[in-house]
Amino acid sequence: IEILVPYFKAGLENNEFCMWITSEPLQVEEAKAALKKAVINPDDYIKKGQIEILDYSEWYTRAGKFDADEVLQGWVDKEKLALEKGLDGLRLTGNTFWLEPKDWKDFYDYEAMVDRVIGQYHMLAICTYSLELCGINDVLDVVSNHQFAILRRAGEWEIIVSAGRKRSIDALKKAEQNFHSSLDESPLGIRIVSAEGELLYANQAILDIYGYSSLEELAAVPTKQRYTPESYAEHQKRKEKRKRGEFVPSNYEISIVRKDGEVRHLNVFRREVIWNGETQFQVLHEDITERKRAEEALRESREKYKELVDFLPQTVFEIDETGNFVFANRHGLETSGNTQQDIDKGLNALQLFIPEDRNRVRENMRRILAGERLGGTEYTAMRKDGSTFPALVYSVPITRGGKPAGLRGLVIDITERERAEEALRESEERYRTLFDSSLDGIAFHNMEGRILDANQAYLDMLGYTMGEIKKLIYLQLTPKKWYKTEARIVEDEITERGYSDEYEKEYIRKDGTVFPVSLRRWLIRDEKGKPVGIWGITRDITEHKQLQDEKAEWERKAHVASRLASIGQMAAGVAHEINNPLTAVIGYARLLQTKKDIPGDIRQDIDIIHEEAQRVANIVRKLLAFARQQKPERKLVNINDTISTTLDLRAYSLKTNNIEVTTQLDPDLPMTLADASQLQQVFLNIILNAETEMKLAHGKGKFLVKTAQVNNNIRISFEDNGPGIAEENLDRIFEPFFTTREVGQGTGLGLSLCHGIVAEHGGRIYAQSKLGKGATFVVELPIIL
Repeated sequence: IEILVPYFKAGLENNEFCMWITSEPLQVEEAKAALKKAVINPDDYIKKGQIEILDYSEWYTRAGKFDADEVLQGWVDKEKLALEKGLDGLRLTGNTFWLEPKDWKDFYDYEAMVDRVIGQYHMLAICTYSLELCGINDVLDVVSNHQFAILRRAGEWEIIVSAGRKRSIDALKKAEQNFHSSLDESPLGIRIVSAEGELLYANQAILDIYGYSSLEELAAVPTKQRYTPESYAEHQKRKEKRKRGEFVPSNYEISIVRKDGEVRHLNVFRREVIWNGETQFQVLHEDITERKRAEEALRESREKYKELVDFLPQTVFEIDETGNFVFANRHGLETSGNTQQDIDKGLNALQLFIPEDRNRVRENMRRILAGERLGGTEYTAMRKDGSTFPALVYSVPITRGGKPAGLRGLVIDITERERAEEALRESEERYRTLFDSSLDGIAFHNMEGRILDANQAYLDMLGYTMGEIKKLIYLQLTPKKWYKTEARIVEDEITERGYSDEYEKEYIRKDGTVFPVSLRRWLIRDEKGKPVGIWGITRDITEHKQLQDEKAEWERKAHVASRLASIGQMAAGVAHEINNPLTAVIGYARLLQTKKDIPGDIRQDIDIIHEEAQRVANIVRKLLAFARQQKPERKLVNINDTISTTLDLRAYSLKTNNIEVTTQLDPDLPMTLADASQLQQVFLNIILNAETEMKLAHGKGKFLVKTAQVNNNIRISFEDNGPGIAEENLDRIFEPFFTTREVGQGTGLGLSLCHGIVAEHGGRIYAQSKLGKGATFVVELPIIL
């Protein structure tokens, strides 16, 4: 108590928050009573929360057992709360009488933890122990965990310093030694002087600066003799000001005279220090003679720089970070109409640009000062008289001490260049007008094939926007089958002689459709002759190709019609010539068949003769029908009804042959003028052919019939899943007598008749097929009302 009561009394008087943790044999009430004897109105401190006196069970073991982390955090929280209340820190104590032997290890670790962190907080702690309850090891633990241990033996108090504290004291002594050593060995000259100017200490650097060998030798030289006359006068002024209590800068420059007579320039810094327990002045001396010489050389260099830039035919300038001019060469002043007096008065760079450009100038100044490189920037500059001219400005930051201090740059009058650019721009506009108005597609790509430019005709041709096409490679617009052709043309023509002949290929539109084009291409080289890209002029020749195809189709039709006419005339003659003897053959065969006395084997031969003669007669009838080419008897016909009637005629046969028939007939199909019986003959022939082919190929099949209006035509399509038609036969199947079947299984006249009937109606018939994937026959008839 005789230690703790004064301890807490001092804490309360020093505006600290106090916490007294008690245990047997000292109770809380006993602690309060002892405090009341020493502190006036201790209850007031308790009421306002500046002191708490608690039993150990309310602090150390409030959770039922001792938890070192929880207790330490509790102290930290109390210290934080004290500071928030405006108190200066936490003063605490706690005894260890409550500890049992099993708890000593944990408590020892706790105290070591407190000792490591207590220096981080506004916290002061005294821990009390009973020697009667502590063994020798416990005492050693206590001493090692605390900076000081106070023991009472034989009625006397004794302080024991911990090993850690001793190390700290030794470290402090060593630090002091290091401090003195740093002064002695510092490259800066250091003096310690009294307020009256008495020299108390000087390191070796001071002696070296002044050229003396000892402190005594230096001190013996009169102050006036150590300065140049000008510097001594300044020294006296500073001295008088200090006597009068006036402000004197702590940092200034002096010029001294060394022992050998050489003048040196020093930068001096003076400040108060505690020296041997008293306030004295530390004066640092930095020899800046070489820096002064460098500054003089720099000044001379700047003069030369100014003389040089004054001869330049461009404006050279320097401005500070606010934009005010620091320097402008003669050309700059003459060009702007300003004078050096204008600069001296604070001429700002913004005044040299038209108002519309000033925000941009200000923003670009900020960006350059921030370290961004802008390169040349164009503005409209304004002279003092208000006249303007186009200018190109280059600027770089001026850096001092690692920080931007302004801008240095060059201004070029680009009036002549602007005129040349305007002429070039007009030329380019004329070119661009031709480029954009061309009906042919024009495009340019680099040597890697990346498309860089294209006119609207080219974009419309392919269905892309400019942004989309610039993401493409030229070959992405070309079907793969043309790659080798393109490579050959580039290598053999474009690269070799600089251009290609006109050639044809195909392009792929954005929607995936392929169309034919005709194009010619030219190689573009840079000023060094290096190839940089290829121009191409492209024309969509879809219509041209269609006209060619239509012409070929008409020529084919004319050829077929001519052949059909010739064959028809021949067929009529042949039919008449065959009919006469054929009639006799059939007549006599029938007569012989009626006789009863003919042997069986001969009768069988007669039956064959009659059967084959009938087949020949059927062929003759077809030849005559083919040869007649009579005009159709036209009237308004419902094509859907004609198809349905024809399918009904074959319904039984189709069903028995396992052929599934599906129809997709357009209910809004218009009527047209046609010969219904002739069209039925066409449809029936196509159905019979499909039925036969599917039966022969699979013994079953699927047959789809569709009608639709396509522009001014009615389209009827018959689609089967039979064996299909070889590509080389697609153009021949409508020729008379052409058949793919075995001898005796077809005459080759059916589709020829169909072709003639459809052609007579002004329509067309054609087939689409791939071998092994079925066939589709299409009949297109014009809508005639």
